[in-house]
Amino acid sequence: MTSSQKVAGNNGTTQPLGKAKRYNRKERKSVLVPQPKVIFDYNQQMEGVDLHDNGIANYRIRVRGKKWWWPLLINLIDSVIVNAWKIHGLANKEKMTQLQFRSYLAMTLMKFEGTETQEEKQICDIEETVNQESTHLDYGRPSKDSLPNERAKPEGYKAPREK
Repeated sequence: MTSSQKVAGNNGTTQPLGKAKRYNRKERKSVLVPQPKVIFDYNQQMEGVDLHDNGIANYRIRVRGKKWWWPLLINLIDSVIVNAWKIHGLANKEKMTQLQFRSYLAMTLMKFEGTETQEEKQICDIEETVNQESTHLDYGRPSKDSLPNERAKPEGYKAPREK
């Protein structure tokens, strides 16, 4: 099975023909096939960009937004995740698939608590106190007996004059 591709450019020629290693399914082994120089140069200049784009496309974050910058932000986040996965693979002996890495990253971010400032600690303490005091909450409608007969008027309140 052969396929032909059209390539346009102003910086390459088809000659000389080089050799490229491709896998042949029928023979179940790698074979050398002729390759134009312009294709060889293109592959040399890609330097993994196509692999990076493939990594983004495999597990793209699918969120839509109305702002013009939203797709840029999502693509940036995808790019950062793919780069982190590549660095993780270089730094560690045990290899993870990208899906495993994304799951690990999500779980790690959900567990992250960060450092609290003094104000945040005080707010958390107040919330805990309120939650402990309000354990007997009844979310039903109050009975008629529980409502006051007259509204309490604030001190210094003057009723409007009737005309």
